[in-house]
Amino acid sequence: MISNKVNPKYNWDLLMNELSKSSDDKTGHCKDHSLRVLKIALDIADSIEKVDYNVLVVACILHDISFSTHGPKGHAIKSAELAEPILVKAGFSKEEIEKIKQAITRHDRNFSTKKEDHEHYLIEEQILCDADRIDGLGAIGIIRGISFGINHGRPYFVSKEDELNDSIYGSMKTYTKTAKIMFTKKGKELAKERCKIMNEFLVQLEKEFQ
Repeated sequence: MISNKVNPKYNWDLLMNELSKSSDDKTGHCKDHSLRVLKIALDIADSIEKVDYNVLVVACILHDISFSTHGPKGHAIKSAELAEPILVKAGFSKEEIEKIKQAITRHDRNFSTKKEDHEHYLIEEQILCDADRIDGLGAIGIIRGISFGINHGRPYFVSKEDELNDSIYGSMKTYTKTAKIMFTKKGKELAKERCKIMNEFLVQLEKEFQ
């Protein structure tokens, strides 16, 4: 069982099998990433009351399932679309499926950084967003950032003014800013710790490219 807090009536083996299909992704959005996000999400959820663990766990498992076949553009929306027939087979109700699809759609960084929308986020959506961002920080975040950048032909560094997609350095610098928009208290704590590691790496990178 993935977690002792989920309902065993759902077909969790089916869900894990679907996740395994993304194992060949080379951009840092593979099965291992989703499992790390799940682990972080469960850690955050332990500090919060009234979490729907069925919705949270499934959203973590399936949030990036379109990445290996469709790439980064619009991946959250596409992952939600691909998740629906899987969720039906796994035994989820129509209402549960809509909640899960919404959580997957809203985890995307471009959507979840719009503060005016934050008040409408369910707690499960907040936790997934935080967990996904946290896995993009720290030592693992550095590895993922390099992997993603290399696979998309981006240079390591151009200048200190680099922004997202300009270079691997610029993308990582952008990731560290997400620590300021975490939803949960636990998420903020975890992000702060990992941001310190990534910022130290970026400072050293700047020095070596001078």
